[in-house]
Amino acid sequence: MPEEDEQSQAGRNWLSTLNEARVNCREKVATAMVSVPNPDKALWPVRSRRQMTEAHEAAMQAHVSVIDYADQLTPYQDERGVDEEMWQETLATASVAGDELEISLSNLQEWEFEFYQNRVERDDELYGETEDVEQYRVLIPVSGMRACYRQLNQLTKELGFAAEADAAGLPTGSLKTPQPKS
Repeated sequence: MPEEDEQSQAGRNWLSTLNEARVNCREKVATAMVSVPNPDKALWPVRSRRQMTEAHEAAMQAHVSVIDYADQLTPYQDERGVDEEMWQETLATASVAGDELEISLSNLQEWEFEFYQNRVERDDELYGETEDVEQYRVLIPVSGMRACYRQLNQLTKELGFAAEADAAGLPTGSLKTPQPKS
């Protein structure tokens, strides 16, 4: 009996973790939606946290929260009754340096550490012509994050985890859209 209680508690803990990831993702994506003026922007300059704009920080946090939410469901990717198309379906695209990158639940891990470098020639009074390298972080565009969030919610429902979370009385988070800081 104690082993069953431990397994039951482990299941409740995981369900709570999944629900926290879902609520956090909802909040971060909603914040990014009101903070980022261009919902299709994918390239962000590499900066320290102190040098990030509010929009940049909101996009970064939403990017991380979408990947975290997906990480919670990835082990159930091959469950019977779940349409494999939901994992493979292209939910959005991002244009990066002339390339169209597809966004799907199955390739979210590839977006985790994507960078882009651009070589720029500059005229320097002292050294003449120099070449600098600008580095950008490639983030899932906010429009793509929203599509991923919706698809992940659908998967959560199809796997029966949403009903379990509701039955366990877990909070579902605020539905209010946060307002940008002034």
